[in-house]
Amino acid sequence: MKIFAIGDLHLSNGTKPMDVFGEEWHNHEQKLALNWDRVVKPEDTVLIAGDTSWAMRLTEAIPDFEWIAARPGRKIMAKGNHCYFWSTQRKMRQILDPLGIEPLNADCTMVGGTAVAATRGWITPSDPRFDPAKDQVVYQREIQRLERALSRVPEDAEQVIAMMHFPPYANQGEETDFIKLLVDHAVDIVVYGHLHGRYLQNVLTGIHWNMEFYCVSADYLDFTPCRIL
Repeated sequence: MKIFAIGDLHLSNGTKPMDVFGEEWHNHEQKLALNWDRVVKPEDTVLIAGDTSWAMRLTEAIPDFEWIAARPGRKIMAKGNHCYFWSTQRKMRQILDPLGIEPLNADCTMVGGTAVAATRGWITPSDPRFDPAKDQVVYQREIQRLERALSRVPEDAEQVIAMMHFPPYANQGEETDFIKLLVDHAVDIVVYGHLHGRYLQNVLTGIHWNMEFYCVSADYLDFTPCRIL
């Protein structure tokens, strides 16, 4: 059993072509399906790090969820800043449970002996786009949600993966309150997405703060799920 991760699928059931964001996005859903089906086996797990569908409402996202359900593996899905469809846990589970997709937000789940804790995250105060009037409350709320997710990791977990949509570090790799929490809770692996285009210059991978970082934005991975474990 292997654990893979990928984020920013930006599925739209063919209603929102992604080509406007770059030639690499041409027919990206077909590329995703081909690569996913090639590398992931039914016994594997795939972590989906947010921005899964462009749908505005939960029911409108069902065709995209069915696309995911058709791919092999167990799927665990985190929330992204473009997941406008995200609803209450009860409503999410009503639709996603029959499809074999597990929504995970400010919570933890187990994959064998590995704990997966997830939250969306947010841009950090050092980001030039950070507007304290609008972003400070969201930033603090996401810190609390990450803390709640990590607090639910069982003591006997063999290792811990933190899945976030936003990178937990500041733009140039500086420490943040998210990083402090991850360190305090002895997280082993961090997966994140969100970064595209020119912002890929801010990608941080490899070992930092004694944790292994993976950027799993779909375009960064050439639309192929990345093996984490």
